[in-house]
Amino acid sequence: MFNEIGQYISIDNPFFIFQAIAWAWWIWLPIILWTILKTLYYDYIRGNWIAKNLEFVLLEIVLEKGEEKTPKSMEQFLTTLHGGQSSYSWWETNVEGALPDMFSLEIVSIGGSLHFLIRTHTKYRKMVESGIYAAFPEVEIIEVSDYTQGYKNDKLEVEYDLFGMDLGMAKNDAYPIRTYQQFLDPNVDAKINDPLAQVLEVMANIEPNEQVWIQLPISPLDDALTKVSKKELDKILDRDFEDKRSFLDKYVAPIIEFISFGLVPAPKAPAPKEQKFGIDQNLTPGKKNMIETIEYSMSKPGFLTAFRIVYVAPKSIFDPAPVKSVLASLQQFNDANLNSFKPDENSIPSVTDFFNRPKRGLERLRKILLLDNYIKRKFASTKFIFNTEELTTIFHFPGGSVTTSTLKRVQAKKATPPIGLPIIDNE
Repeated sequence: MFNEIGQYISIDNPFFIFQAIAWAWWIWLPIILWTILKTLYYDYIRGNWIAKNLEFVLLEIVLEKGEEKTPKSMEQFLTTLHGGQSSYSWWETNVEGALPDMFSLEIVSIGGSLHFLIRTHTKYRKMVESGIYAAFPEVEIIEVSDYTQGYKNDKLEVEYDLFGMDLGMAKNDAYPIRTYQQFLDPNVDAKINDPLAQVLEVMANIEPNEQVWIQLPISPLDDALTKVSKKELDKILDRDFEDKRSFLDKYVAPIIEFISFGLVPAPKAPAPKEQKFGIDQNLTPGKKNMIETIEYSMSKPGFLTAFRIVYVAPKSIFDPAPVKSVLASLQQFNDANLNSFKPDENSIPSVTDFFNRPKRGLERLRKILLLDNYIKRKFASTKFIFNTEELTTIFHFPGGSVTTSTLKRVQAKKATPPIGLPIIDNE
């Protein structure tokens, strides 16, 4: 076998790399096939699970006119939403295709008309409506049809075109983005500078036949954010240690040591570093602030989160400039010392090769996948953990101070009849 390998690695044979790859098919081909089959398998069983067990409803929240509320009210609602989670066994997850309960928070501009939507399982509808009404008593909640259903793959790049991407985070999930708390006066219960206003203005200023969709699929998590944050804090405070012993050293050597009555000692595990509690006085102000921010962030409920932006328009007027404008508006939430949004390059439809030529087939495939993930509200490969405060920053109802003219609002408040009102009896 080694002679066969040796004949490939030769200066006289410039194609030895390709021949070596072909020779090693028995290594890489099963891995590729396993990955493809695994993906198809889980898509199949999860699709069956959804069809048999889950029903969804899309709710639009029509906002009250002139109501001044800070995003704290939305965070109150999202904390309630965190209670919507179910646990499943290994069999239910890997054989029956059970999926964690999830919701989808969506801001949609249809020809410049803005809509706030929440997609939920029907079993959580009452919980969602109760949570919204508790935080925003004067809103109206109406069930609407899914605005994405008119877009089919056979019409893509013929009648309409689309562009968009998934967004991820530049750093570890323990580091938060700039949240609404940094845009507000904590001592005043009124909006001062709504961080979402700029994004909404961009979405409102599109042409009548254009659409911009923002989607945040979310699924409640137990303590995942706490675990990630504690691990990152250990690194910052130099409290982590790594056991670099091999498998033999960890598991086989102790057996040999026992059998030999200690004559062949096993390598010892590395001693943990001295634990440091609190904030070390020797840390720089920047690190101290970082630690305090992470500790504050991990104290709030966390959600597995995806972030997706899609632009759709007829082929004749297609111009994806609004996506770039939305991305520019999101820059205000980035913090160089903490975290920031980062586009997932593998989700962006525009693809060129080494010679800067477009790859039309791959571009179309990415468009299909992006649209499919959006319509099904799926978690793609790019996902992260947001706490309730971070989610609120990106998705909350703007108060009356946001002057976007196309924002749908209730024009008159409902009121109960006054007590003692005389009743006319027609009989």
